[in-house]
Amino acid sequence: LRDFGKNIEAAYVDPENKKLSSYCGVVYDNDMSEPLYIPTGMTRMVLKPFETVGKNYVYNHPNIEELHILEGTKKLENWAVEKCPNLKVAYIPLDTELDENAFVDVHPEFQIIRQDQTGIKDVIAD
Repeated sequence: LRDFGKNIEAAYVDPENKKLSSYCGVVYDNDMSEPLYIPTGMTRMVLKPFETVGKNYVYNHPNIEELHILEGTKKLENWAVEKCPNLKVAYIPLDTELDENAFVDVHPEFQIIRQDQTGIKDVIAD
């Protein structure tokens, strides 16, 4: 899918699948705490909440313009989001800790919007 699915904007996994799951169009391995597949054509991404978002969690996704970090995510480590040249805005809860270089190689006008997201998860999730 990464090589030939350049126009895929979202991927969904059958809820009965025991090994994979999807959340807001992103595929996750049920045993891992990071995305297994982020569709190349995705422009707006909502990350499943994990306690820590580590290095290269979102890496080399040229079409992503908007990123939502949901409540329940406690920390974004250095280089958590890297090489997303069109990423212009990230919405992050007030209580999520950000390392200094959590966002690297993003749009020159990139901005972080810190806000209380109470209830937003219900609006933007699948």
